[in-house]
Amino acid sequence: MVVSAPYGMSKKKMVEFAFENKAWVLTHLEKLEKQEQQRKQISASAEDEMLLLGKSIKVEWKESHTDRLTYHQNDDTLKIVAPLSIDKKELKTIVYKSLAKRFLTPAFWKIQREIGYPMNKLYIRSQKTKWGTCSGKRNISLNYKLVKCPEAIQNYIIVHELCHLIHMNHSPKFWALVKHHYPTYKKAEKWLDEHQEMLFLV
Repeated sequence: MVVSAPYGMSKKKMVEFAFENKAWVLTHLEKLEKQEQQRKQISASAEDEMLLLGKSIKVEWKESHTDRLTYHQNDDTLKIVAPLSIDKKELKTIVYKSLAKRFLTPAFWKIQREIGYPMNKLYIRSQKTKWGTCSGKRNISLNYKLVKCPEAIQNYIIVHELCHLIHMNHSPKFWALVKHHYPTYKKAEKWLDEHQEMLFLV
């Protein structure tokens, strides 16, 4: 582990800071350890597994003799038929984007109808660090990687972005509105914080 400190800070001051903030340090060390375990799990089995709706499913690869990619998904297996000359990670990204449109689109519009906030368009996109965005034109974008998350987490992100149609910020009023529509939002935030690195790596 590498410890960073402002230039000129003595080792004594660093040790004092660590002891004064022991709980914070231990919490972050635990988080880093979990992330490292996730990385090891991913590197060991990433090629033949995918995450879908919060579950790890086995990927069965079959070579296609055309340029076409097809897939068939059941509860615990995903069969991908594709030209295996293409990088498997790239193939999985294509499948993830297809699955995201299949699962996220109907879920989004169902919740939007229930909440009733008027909006314009929904986009399923690739976003590097955000799970969703809401524009001033009342368009909402969801990260296709959200399809890897359990349905309850997907629903939270959808509610979160819909609430931005009313408050384009993260003010207390915004969080009060989120809580009104999704009372357990803090648990969802915690889950995302604990799993985000794994979700973006796979």
